[in-house]
Amino acid sequence: MSSVSIAAFSPASRTQAQDPATSSGGSVLDGVFTSAQATAGEKQFQRNCDSCHSVSEHTGNRFTEKWTGTTLNELFELISNTMPESEPGRLTPEEYASIVAFFLKQTGYPEGQRELPSDVGALTKIRIEPPSK
Repeated sequence: MSSVSIAAFSPASRTQAQDPATSSGGSVLDGVFTSAQATAGEKQFQRNCDSCHSVSEHTGNRFTEKWTGTTLNELFELISNTMPESEPGRLTPEEYASIVAFFLKQTGYPEGQRELPSDVGALTKIRIEPPSK
């Protein structure tokens, strides 16, 4: 296993561009994934990720500290382009989206009626904000 890790990337350290689509889009607080999608993401995580990563590395306070102020596109692009480490990009876009949904659920974000899209353009419009207490 090489030393490449999702944790090595720090989007919070980047200057966020003021994209009109992002500032007028939705938020993870709006219920952007379904319970079934998050459950499917948990299974994908167990099959493809948990041999190298723990759920706690990518959820909860670690998730919000790292990703708040960015969009879901940044997280989706990172994992879909770098994971699994042995064969990056091996999963389908829907499988990567389900893993993102799993991270959101485990972090405490509300479920919704629609699945999280796997479309990069749509994900660019969904802001990551701290979960409501």
